Amino acid sequence: MPRAVLRSSEARLPRKRAARVSFVVAALLILGTYARAVSVLSGNVSGTLSAANSPYRVTGSITVPIAQTLTIEAGVVIKFQSGTGLTVNGTLVSNGTAAEPVYLTSVADDSIGGDFDGIPSAGAAGDWGELLFDNANA
Repeated sequence: MPRAVLRSSEARLPRKRAARVSFVVAALLILGTYARAVSVLSGNVSGTLSAANSPYRVTGSITVPIAQTLTIEAGVVIKFQSGTGLTVNGTLVSNGTAAEPVYLTSVADDSIGGDFDGIPSAGAAGDWGELLFDNANA
């Protein structure tokens, strides 16, 4: 009974298609490295920021309103974009520990919470706004 044998030299894709496939595979690998599940924060916030949903990216300044509480679980990373900050008018509870601290840092700080954009960078003083406690409990 005859058998069909496929030699590797016969199993090649046409050059253009092979190039497209290689480009798509490379793009997926690169994007997959930097694409992260990130929770976005902006405006009024309360409730609990969980480690399971961390890291958090602050895209617009955030505020804990009067008579409300924001609890931050141990191990949470909150990364602030340039010009954004946190104002606490209510109650802020940070449950960080020595083993699992809570980090408030810049989106440019790749050393904490990873790289968000695929561009190596380090945070610096003044990268984000302020942490303001105004009539607050902390």
